Amino acid sequence: MITVNNKFHIPNQWEELSPSQFCNVGKALRLLEMGEVDFPEFKLLVIYALLEENPKPQPQNDTYCENLFRISEHITFPYKFVYPDDKFQNFPQDIRQWLGKHLPADTEDPFLRIAAGMDRYVEPDLHFAKQLVPLLPGTNLKGYTFSVTGQVVNTSLTAQQYIDANTMLQQYHSSRDISFLEDLARILYCPAPYNNEKMERISLKKVGEGELYAVMYNYMAIVNWISALPKYDILFHSPSKKDGKNPLGPNAPLYTLAGKGYGSLNELSAMPLFSYLDLLLKQTADAVLQLKSIGKKKGEIASELNLTIEQINTIL
Repeated sequence: MITVNNKFHIPNQWEELSPSQFCNVGKALRLLEMGEVDFPEFKLLVIYALLEENPKPQPQNDTYCENLFRISEHITFPYKFVYPDDKFQNFPQDIRQWLGKHLPADTEDPFLRIAAGMDRYVEPDLHFAKQLVPLLPGTNLKGYTFSVTGQVVNTSLTAQQYIDANTMLQQYHSSRDISFLEDLARILYCPAPYNNEKMERISLKKVGEGELYAVMYNYMAIVNWISALPKYDILFHSPSKKDGKNPLGPNAPLYTLAGKGYGSLNELSAMPLFSYLDLLLKQTADAVLQLKSIGKKKGEIASELNLTIEQINTIL
C-alpha cells in the first residue's frame, strides 16, 4: 500500500484491491489489450481506478499531474513487459525481473543497453490467489471462493467447474466471442451445488461487459497461480502440446479417472478442485511407475507420457 501525504492510500498489489477497484483496473487492461489506449494512457487509467473517490482528474493542474506521474512509476503490479528475443533469457535473473516491470533506462549497464534495442510488448501480469469479485456486479450472485491462509488453500471450486471454466476461457481466446465470457461468469457464479441446468438459467442482463472481463482476469490469475505451484508442474508444463482433440472432449480426464476406478463420474465431477488435481497427479505417477516396472527407460517413459526427464525424476 502506498501512502501519499498521510492521506491517500493507494493499493500496490492485486490482493489489496477492492472489488470496484479491480473491475476498473480490469477495464483499463482490456483497453490496453484491444489497442484502444497506449501504455502511458493505460497507466493513468490505472491510477484513476485506484484513487476511486479521491481527487478527480485535474489535467490543467501541473502539480497534480506531476504527482500522478510519480505515483504511476511505483504502480507496476498490473502489467509486465515481455521480450520475445531468445537472448533475453540469458540476462541475469535480477535484470530480467527489473525489465519485466520497467522500461530500459539510459544507463551504462550493458544488459539494459541491449534491452533498449530489443522488441518488447506489454501484457497483463495476472498471478494471484484471491477472489476479488466475490459478488457479481448487477446481480445478487456470490461467486466461487478462493483464498490462501498460510499454507492452506481454500476454494469452493469443483472439478467440473474448473473444467468448464477452462473450456470457456479457451473458447473465448480462440474466438473473442463475449458470449463465452458470459458462460464463464455463469459457471463461476452458479450457486452450489454446481450443475449445467442451474448455470444456464442465470441471467446476466444487468452485468456490464467490463465486469465480465474482470471475472475473466480474476480467474486467469488464479489458474496462473495454481499452475506455478511446483507440486503440479507435471500437470501444467508438458514439453509439447499433443496434436488433435480428444474425442471425449474437455471431460476426458474425468472419464479416464472413472475408467480406472478412482470414482464415479458424478463423484469425480463434484470433487473439490485440489482433490481432483491431486488425483490427476496420482494417476500420472502411477502411469510412470507402471511403465518403469515393465522395463521402460526414462526417455521412453517421458516420450510416451509427454513429460520431461526432470519430471520423471521427481517420481522415480
